[in-house]
Amino acid sequence: MAVHRGPAGGLAVRAEAMRANAAHYADVFSKGRSAYAIPEGALTNPRKLADLGAFFWWTSWVTSTNRPGDTVSYTQNWPHEPLVGNQPASDVLLWSLASVLLLIAGVGISVAFWNLVGAGLFGFLINPPIALYYMQGLNLTPLHGHTALFGVYGMLGIALMLFSFRMMQPEAKWRPRPLAWAFWSINVGLMAMSVMSLLPIGVLQTKAAIEQGTWWARSAEFLQTPLMDMLRWLRVPGDVLFAVGAVLLAWFLVGLKTGWSLERTEVVQPQAEPERLGAAAPAHAILRRR
Repeated sequence: MAVHRGPAGGLAVRAEAMRANAAHYADVFSKGRSAYAIPEGALTNPRKLADLGAFFWWTSWVTSTNRPGDTVSYTQNWPHEPLVGNQPASDVLLWSLASVLLLIAGVGISVAFWNLVGAGLFGFLINPPIALYYMQGLNLTPLHGHTALFGVYGMLGIALMLFSFRMMQPEAKWRPRPLAWAFWSINVGLMAMSVMSLLPIGVLQTKAAIEQGTWWARSAEFLQTPLMDMLRWLRVPGDVLFAVGAVLLAWFLVGLKTGWSLERTEVVQPQAEPERLGAAAPAHAILRRR
């Protein structure tokens, strides 16, 4: 609720709020807070503590203060926080519809699985303005980052690397089994960590951000509940499988140099040319016969 005061009164209230804010965060970072996992003495430099308090103050101010003559804040009412009146602006609905149309177009031109799922599905899941308003900075963001960046460009980079190694030894015969195991381990591991951990955590965080606010979705109290702890541990199998695939790929590449990734070929000894007789025989052969 806005409180109308004269210029002098408003400045005094704001100055007092800034001092209280700076004192609070100076106490938190110098004395520590176990609930925030901040140890005692994390920051003790008075100058840096003052800068930190100013940073928190002004970032909060721009997210909760309306632009002059407008009904939205300087950050387009983000993050979502009903306590300060931050609700989605009406124009984000229009851009959300446009994003859905772009999603259909993106899916239509996708040519590979991770391009379709990572860049297409998970990418457009978070990019419509109405979705990004609630999801930004939550686990759905790294879900898109992991699957799109590595799933598309990472796989492309590995393919180009293997193509280059193949052209460097065109006569060599590779053993494809380690590459096959690496391929499936990397892809299945990436899918497992995404579906079993990142996706459900991100969905639950988004639900919490819509119902309570972004502060609650990213708080230690929410993220350390038994359900969230279990979902984080469910990422381990996928991570391990992904790491096994990466080790197998590295083992194969080293083997191209040492030889264990190449098929052994038997060296065929050239047979001696049979001695030619008659008119076609060399003169020295004819002389030996005589």
